[in-house]
Amino acid sequence: SLSLLKERIELLVKRRRETSASLLEFGKSFVKVGEIESSYEDGSLPKALIDVGHHSEHLSIVYQEQAENETIQVIETISYYVGLTQAVRDVIKRIQKMVLTHDTIDDSLTKMQEKKSKFQGKEEDQRRLELEINNATERKREAAKEVMEAESTLTEEMKRFHREKQYDIKQMLKAFVDLQQEYAGKMKTSWEAVLPSVEAIKTD
Repeated sequence: SLSLLKERIELLVKRRRETSASLLEFGKSFVKVGEIESSYEDGSLPKALIDVGHHSEHLSIVYQEQAENETIQVIETISYYVGLTQAVRDVIKRIQKMVLTHDTIDDSLTKMQEKKSKFQGKEEDQRRLELEINNATERKREAAKEVMEAESTLTEEMKRFHREKQYDIKQMLKAFVDLQQEYAGKMKTSWEAVLPSVEAIKTD
């Protein structure tokens, strides 16, 4: 369901933010170690440690930006449709109540009409019964009209809902795929940038 999909993507975004914070601390630690190493020797190892540390801080920003973009372009769209789906359910419940009201009036009207067909009381009581039947008939007509209008509106809104959902979900999925491709590209470029410093470490 959309709600479950929303929960899963929110979890993904949450993990990206947590990873972002961890990478930031990880980077600071690497820089600190590099600075300590540089106090003993001014070689390739301290430089590589510091470069990897700064690189990790940069990756932290990449993770944070990815989380924000996924929230804006994916989660917000899903949240909109989750809310809209709930609104549709609420409308259906209201229509069901309206149908119940109509059926209750119809049942009451049927009983009054049966009573009229067997009526043998005073003329005044008969007029009162006929008035009640007329009122019930009018209420039934109004209730039937309300149900018909509500069902017609719901049908049209559902058609529009499905049309828009098709388009919006397609755009959302495209945005999600584009984001992942962009994210993967940034990660690859970032790691490639730090590789020369690591390879320059002298081991002899």
